[in-house]
Amino acid sequence: RRVVEAIETVVIPGLATRRDPLLGCPTVSVGTIHGGTQVTVVPDACEIEVDRRLINGESREAVAAEIVQAVGEVEHEVTEFYPPLGEDPQGPLATRVAGACRAALGEAKFVTAPWASDAGVFRAAGIPSVLIGPGSAAQAHRRDEYIDLGELERGIRVYEAIIRAAG
Repeated sequence: RRVVEAIETVVIPGLATRRDPLLGCPTVSVGTIHGGTQVTVVPDACEIEVDRRLINGESREAVAAEIVQAVGEVEHEVTEFYPPLGEDPQGPLATRVAGACRAALGEAKFVTAPWASDAGVFRAAGIPSVLIGPGSAAQAHRRDEYIDLGELERGIRVYEAIIRAAG
């Protein structure tokens, strides 16, 4: 079966038709492909790992079924699952955090990010959650990951303001 081709020609175009006002469109990518034992032997099996990012309103079961429908019946396993985080920017927690950012930095800005975190798991369990932290995503999760000291100091001021606002 041409599984990767089906993901690229069927699944990805279908995702572009869905949009969450906070999170944008869902995404999918083939992150790893493993197969074969040497270049001169036709492989008897191939394994791929697929990363599918959900938007609000999608379930892991429906997403898995959608991919299987597109690629055909294949052996598959869902190994990790992080629900999307779609906290209301006008909700009590987001408002408190934004106020702390304004108090500490003079500004507050909500943005969405295409990564997964435990915050989505907490939110799905009914625990209001936001992600906030110092530094740049461009410098994160890399071999030479770092944070500028000035960014760290700004983060400390924000965390202090959040704690003070909580009373």
